[in-house]
Amino acid sequence: KGDLNRDGIVDARDASIVLSFYSNMSVNNTCDYNMRMEMILIGDMNNNNMVEASDASIILAEYSANSTRY
Repeated sequence: KGDLNRDGIVDARDASIVLSFYSNMSVNNTCDYNMRMEMILIGDMNNNNMVEASDASIILAEYSANSTRY
């Protein structure tokens, strides 16, 4: 969960995808149904059935925690 670009790493690039999606949905509120479902499945980090800025924050926190482990 959280690896939106499917590169095997949950990092700032994934958080950027979440923020872009959230921004687009906030302005246009249009999106392909399959893309929306995929974003919710992978990008909804707090399990509230929405993709929002808080999900990007969770992704960044997870990335930070994983980056500082020995």
